[in-house]
Amino acid sequence: KPDIILFNYTFPTFDGPAAFKLKEKLSPLTPFIYISESVGEETAVECIKSGVSDFILKESLTTTLSLKLNRALKNSKSYKLDYEKKLLEIKRIDELGQNEAKFRAVFENSVDGILLLVTDGNLLAANPALCKMLQKTELEIINKGKDAFIDSTNPKFKLFLHERQRYGKAKAELTLVRKDGSTFPAELSSVVFDDYCGEKRTSIVFRDITMQKKAKEALKQSEKKYRKIIEMSQEGIWLFDEDQKTIFANKKMGEILEYSLAEMMGKEISFFMDEEGKKIISKLIQRKITGQTNQKQYKYISKSGKEIWANVVENPFIDSTGIYKGRMIMVTDITESKKNLEKLVQLNEELAFKNQENESRAVELSHTNTQLLKTNTELDRFVYSVSHDLRSPLTSIVGLISFIEEESLETDTLEHINMIKNSVNRLDEFIKNILSYSRNNRTGLDVVPISILQTTTGIVNSLKGMKEAGDIRFEIDIKEHHPFCSDQLRLNTLLENLISNAIKYHKTDQIDSFIKIEAHTNHDKLFLSITDNGIGIAPEHHNKIFEMFFRLSGDKNGTGIGLYIVKETIQILRGSIQVHSKEGKGSTFNITLKNLKP
Repeated sequence: KPDIILFNYTFPTFDGPAAFKLKEKLSPLTPFIYISESVGEETAVECIKSGVSDFILKESLTTTLSLKLNRALKNSKSYKLDYEKKLLEIKRIDELGQNEAKFRAVFENSVDGILLLVTDGNLLAANPALCKMLQKTELEIINKGKDAFIDSTNPKFKLFLHERQRYGKAKAELTLVRKDGSTFPAELSSVVFDDYCGEKRTSIVFRDITMQKKAKEALKQSEKKYRKIIEMSQEGIWLFDEDQKTIFANKKMGEILEYSLAEMMGKEISFFMDEEGKKIISKLIQRKITGQTNQKQYKYISKSGKEIWANVVENPFIDSTGIYKGRMIMVTDITESKKNLEKLVQLNEELAFKNQENESRAVELSHTNTQLLKTNTELDRFVYSVSHDLRSPLTSIVGLISFIEEESLETDTLEHINMIKNSVNRLDEFIKNILSYSRNNRTGLDVVPISILQTTTGIVNSLKGMKEAGDIRFEIDIKEHHPFCSDQLRLNTLLENLISNAIKYHKTDQIDSFIKIEAHTNHDKLFLSITDNGIGIAPEHHNKIFEMFFRLSGDKNGTGIGLYIVKETIQILRGSIQVHSKEGKGSTFNITLKNLKP
């Protein structure tokens, strides 16, 4: 671009005004001077007004050219500076407009409340979120000031202002007041900044933390509830980290071992065992680390040196990546039960020895037999008592599991809890069978009139709650031609065992699983049949299934005592049982019971 343009005012085809017009389009800041032999005053004024820098008459060209060139260039430089300043100002105003638009978008759409103030505390603006939070219009908030919703006398607020004044920013938790007078907790964060004019301004961001407070309080109450349950538990609860160090023990655990929690913290379980126990536990550590739930009896040594026998249920903690993170054990003190059992075993051994030694002495043998019968009775009662007492801690465990299932959202925790729950249910079923067996041997017959249909229907309805019973169809066909009398409790026992077995061993991949219960009575007997289309029993096992503790290979659910109790019960009720079954074809149990009418 040229520094300056000199142009003859009059040309035949392209005159000065045309050239000036083109210059304004291509280079508006370049100075433009007309050269002419003569020009009227009015024309010169109009040209100067339109932007022409100057006129030079040809007759004074030699004397005025240098002066007018220098003046035009000087004026052009000054004009350029002014022009650039204006461009910069326009650009700055445009950027401010864009920034203001961005700020306004954030301000209007923020989910948090925002308040803008001048440094003297006067309010400038409140965004929609703050208006909604305080249930006020922006005009109400600005006119009434911040004292209408913040207690300015609150020491926390004064500290908040002091911190902002000192550091230029601050945070605090305060209670705000809505228009209707209700209050809510809020988190405040404030900064001091310069606006585009260089004026000091202050912003305060308000966040309603009502839900966070409620969640925190709920968590606190939940923790308090669980801690109370743990502290009131009648079983010892003991937690270890991945290095097998004690990280928690409840009050009962301390009572069992005679140590305080502070004394137990950081110690391995082997610290509380004798040398023999230490050798055993070291072999089991690796199994626990692999994630296997374990239930055993261990001998501990208390602080005073006493031997403490305990039934221990152990459950490892495995994280989502399969890494062992520690374990929890629940400890039940069985020292007294263990001693009593050892005494009973010892007494039985002594009686057996005396029985062999004094076989030829009839009087002493009779006496010994009487003592043996008494001991066996006591043992039976003891088994009943122990089995009954074992259900109490199981009930506590089930209750604790239910609390955890309701409160926990962690998938791994729920999976581990389900494993514990299954183990507890199997143990509970075994204990119930032991109780049934003990009760069957201890009690005499209690003969009463029995409604076979009502009894069967009630038992079926109660067993429909089993998780395996969901897809099974039940058919009940009862014909009570004559009143039937027998022992109600024993009849319930054999029906519950047979029907629950049919439920547990049905085919899970079968479309139409059914259990059919048929019965009819005559003057002397009850004829009962229970048929299913489940997995069936191979013929070679038909005579063995009624033996105590016999279980088919691969059966992980049974206790091996249910059908033994059924057979013993039927014998007491003066009846018989037959089984017809093929593997994979289902089973039928035919029971005949004597009518024990008076």
